[in-house]
Amino acid sequence: MVSRLCSLIASHKTEFAKVAPYMIAEYVTKSLERGVHPAAKSVLLTGMHRLLHICDKYGVAMLSSNLPPGPKDIFAHMFR
Repeated sequence: MVSRLCSLIASHKTEFAKVAPYMIAEYVTKSLERGVHPAAKSVLLTGMHRLLHICDKYGVAMLSSNLPPGPKDIFAHMFR
């Protein structure tokens, strides 16, 4: 369901372009706090990559500059 939800969000790029960075920030922050089961991680990463594709350069810059150090490392790895 998560992958499908992210696909639906990605299909409405103009409406969700400003929200996607906040969803990604929430994912990287919570995944560091609580951890993610390996089976769920691949599905969640696929969804996060779909959300990352709809982010503009300002959303990516906001994530790169405003995330705390631990989540920033997860985001940098995901962005590569």
